[in-house]
Amino acid sequence: MDSHVISFTSRLTIEQKGLDHLIAIARTLPEPWYINVAGTGVDKNRFLDLIQEAHVENKIILRGALQGRDLLDHYLKSSIFLMTSRWEGFSLVSAEAMSVGLPVVAFDIPALCEVTDNGRYALLAHDGDVEDFCRQLSKLISSVKLRRKYSALSLERAKAFSLETIVSEWKSIVDE
Repeated sequence: MDSHVISFTSRLTIEQKGLDHLIAIARTLPEPWYINVAGTGVDKNRFLDLIQEAHVENKIILRGALQGRDLLDHYLKSSIFLMTSRWEGFSLVSAEAMSVGLPVVAFDIPALCEVTDNGRYALLAHDGDVEDFCRQLSKLISSVKLRRKYSALSLERAKAFSLETIVSEWKSIVDE
């Protein structure tokens, strides 16, 4: 929780994943904070162009597609996880980040409301409101104590998505 690294994991599709929002958020980050982006996708080159146009090359570092130990290290070397999607089915990457104890900041889209139990286990900003997102993120940036609180909440919430929990729930449904 002492690292000044923020993690972001996503397919690089600007509209759905809110990469334009991510760039706007990066502009507001205080030194020495920056965002490590794990992912690739059809909009990679356009995303790189937007990063250059916004002059945030030192705030958004594209790491490419990561998997296995590299992806785990991506999460473990950061103090906060961001999710800027405009829509999702289920946010697997948020659940992954929570499983290693990362505090999450996201927009209050339905998928993130589900993963975070309507913000009980994360900080949620009003959908599409970048200023509100920056306010929520700023709370975590400015307080190691708050990051530790939301880290513990993330670990607690991740239990709901564990294999054992899901198998148990399915078993009870099948048994009915």
